[in-house]
Amino acid sequence: LVWTDYVGSPSASKALVSDLDLIVTGPDGSVYIANNFNGQGQSIAGDDLSNDTINNVEKVVVPQAQEGFWSATVYARNTPNGPQNYAFVAQGDLQDQWRDLVAENVTLNKEEIDEGEGIIFEGDIVAMGNLPFSPFHYEVYVHDLDSGEKVVFEENDDTRMNPWDSVHFRHRWIAVRGDWEFVVDV
Repeated sequence: LVWTDYVGSPSASKALVSDLDLIVTGPDGSVYIANNFNGQGQSIAGDDLSNDTINNVEKVVVPQAQEGFWSATVYARNTPNGPQNYAFVAQGDLQDQWRDLVAENVTLNKEEIDEGEGIIFEGDIVAMGNLPFSPFHYEVYVHDLDSGEKVVFEENDDTRMNPWDSVHFRHRWIAVRGDWEFVVDV
């Protein structure tokens, strides 16, 4: 984990301005807090270890990593200048298995909408990644922010999609008075 830190004050007690922390958890629940190493430069497991509050480069090294799901979490301990961008790299014998449902190309055919006008709301739900989705729920609807009323155009609880498949939706709605929000919930 690395980030470009903001310029600190010469009179500050420590130079690091934005303090991010990397914590990695192994399949067996072992917790590795970045920059805690043994004499061979390998990370020490333990959730009672201290966080690095000095460096803008944090690392976890596990030479014989066990097979299974590992998670890496980045915590923003102190970011006085707002959100802090960072870069994260993982290496090893990784199998990149992931999936994500994304609403893409979602459009309304008009920018200014008057009451009584017909509106076309359309787009795609895309199964990104390299794992199938089976089954999953999605819903396409409009929602009145004032009253809570919900008008469902399309919903499905048993959709099955292979990687990079997509479902196209296209719906017509007659605008009515109120503060309405168009929603694609995946």
